[in-house]
Amino acid sequence: MIFTGKYTHTFDAKGRVFVPKKYLHALTTPNERVVYVAIGMDPSVMLYSKADYEALADKLVKLPQTDPASRNYTQTFFENSFDVEVDGSGRILIPEVLREYANMKVPGEVVFAGAGTSVTIWEPNTHAARRSETKSSFAQDAEKTRV
Repeated sequence: MIFTGKYTHTFDAKGRVFVPKKYLHALTTPNERVVYVAIGMDPSVMLYSKADYEALADKLVKLPQTDPASRNYTQTFFENSFDVEVDGSGRILIPEVLREYANMKVPGEVVFAGAGTSVTIWEPNTHAARRSETKSSFAQDAEKTRV
C-alpha cells in the first residue's frame, strides 16, 4: 500500500487520536490490530504497519554499530519507537515522548499525511510551515532525487 493524501483529526484528553479509515485499513488486518509509531525526521511522528516497520527495522539492525552516525540513529529510532494497539473505535495512543517531540497538544488537532510506505503525523502549524518551506524547492528536489 502506498499512503497518499492528508487528513486532520483531533486528540482526545487522553492523547488518543482516530487514524483515518483509509490508512487504518491498510495498516491493520482483522487479526493484527497493532501499528508502530516512531520518531520522525522532522518534528513529526511516523506511523507504520507492522510489516513495514519490521522491514525498516531489519535494515537498521544491519547498519554497522561501529559507525557513530549509524549507532546514534538506530539507538534514537528504536528508543523512540512504540507498538500501539488500535482500539475498537480506530484510535491509537501516541506516547507522550513522541507528542512532546512533535509539539502536539492534547487535546488538539494533528495532520495525518501520506508518505509513501508510511504516514507522517504532524502538529498542524509545524506541518503548514514545513510545506511552505518545501513548496519553493519541490522542482529542485525532484531534480536532485532524479524523479
